[in-house]
Amino acid sequence: WLPGEGVPTTVLAAASGPDHSDGIMVAWMLPADLASDLAQPAPEGLPAEELHCTLIYLGDTSSGVDPETLVQVVSQWAEPLATMPGEISGRGTFQTPDGLVQYASVDVKDLAAQRSRLADMLDAEGIESPSEHGFTPHITLAYGAVEVPIFSEPIEIGGVSVVYGDQRTDIPFGAAAMAAAAAQAPTPQNVYAIVDEMDTNAV
Repeated sequence: WLPGEGVPTTVLAAASGPDHSDGIMVAWMLPADLASDLAQPAPEGLPAEELHCTLIYLGDTSSGVDPETLVQVVSQWAEPLATMPGEISGRGTFQTPDGLVQYASVDVKDLAAQRSRLADMLDAEGIESPSEHGFTPHITLAYGAVEVPIFSEPIEIGGVSVVYGDQRTDIPFGAAAMAAAAAQAPTPQNVYAIVDEMDTNAV
């Protein structure tokens, strides 16, 4: 989420930030191993499973945003995308009406451009962000005047999640999913080996 705009429901037990558990966002949820590396101690720190980088904040569930339309648009947006490499590099602090927000910076070359494309596609369906902030890619780590380490970690964004209140839908990038499937497909040598084994078993 953007600073001052909330965190998902399960964050509230550990983090001392504001309660926006009915919020809507499109975000990159961190892989478990990376999230574990970045997570900060409670009560100020967010739990590892909730660490994310928000692409677009869309208000809350009372805003009239249809979840099925939202998932459909995000899926269409994600279909042509390939994995986006980048890094987590540096840290920063936001000053918000609810207090200080400590974050790690996210540097991904094509992320801002693709986020703009998504915003345009959502606008065409009448889904607009109420946020008055510009896009600053970041991962909120903790709330309050706490010290957090400086991180430098390579990352790959291969999909996003639509979070609608306490519901989450994971949407992989289409081109990235196709590449992963192709990498796991049998090579010609493996196919021949399977055929040979079938022939042997048939004897």
